[in-house]
Amino acid sequence: MEQPIRNRAGFFINFNGTGGVWRKECIENAGNWQDDTITEDLDLSYRAQLKGWKFVYLRDFTTPAELPAEMNALKAQQFRWTKGAIETAKKILPSVWRSKIPLRIKLQSTFHLTNNIVFPFILFAGILNVPLVFIKNSGPYTIFFNIMSVFVLAFISSFLFYLYAQKDVYNDWRKRMMTLFPIFMAGSMGFAVNNSRAVFEGLMNRKSEFVRTPKFKIVQKSDEVIKILLTMLTV
Repeated sequence: MEQPIRNRAGFFINFNGTGGVWRKECIENAGNWQDDTITEDLDLSYRAQLKGWKFVYLRDFTTPAELPAEMNALKAQQFRWTKGAIETAKKILPSVWRSKIPLRIKLQSTFHLTNNIVFPFILFAGILNVPLVFIKNSGPYTIFFNIMSVFVLAFISSFLFYLYAQKDVYNDWRKRMMTLFPIFMAGSMGFAVNNSRAVFEGLMNRKSEFVRTPKFKIVQKSDEVIKILLTMLTV
């Protein structure tokens, strides 16, 4: 949902690691691959587009990919993406704002590169949730809480985003939204601790190794990680 819409609107998009093709002269002109962030593809994508190179998102061209098969792999992947985006934002945004690109692209680029800063706020909200219930019930704060409830409307955009994503891919999108969306939201909040640590490390320039996401060559729904691991160990 994100990439084709950004592309059609003329905004900057990020190269999807294993799902795209670069021109050699584009890479070289943009300053080549650099290792000062752990999302080197995001970094190079922005430098190339600031140089005037155009990306094309081919919506109907499919490249096979493998999602993380177990929780530690998913946490490592999310940590890398979150921290790397913060590192890239610190590195690239000054160049974005000094460039002569339109203001709307500068604003969208800022939102794009800094959206992971939401995780510390999710963590903060989770920690304060129980105390706020007691505060609400212990004093004359009803009006204040009623006014603040307007921020619940922000949830609508997330809901619509995933609704249209599921509708675009699956025929049973209604069932999926009813059953999986609440689980997804709970899981996203559960990542707040892991990803908040990534945000703070990125902001404080704390370097860490590039932890790649393990691949198990899972092709069929019947494939199981345990069986594949045992097969790999016996080869």
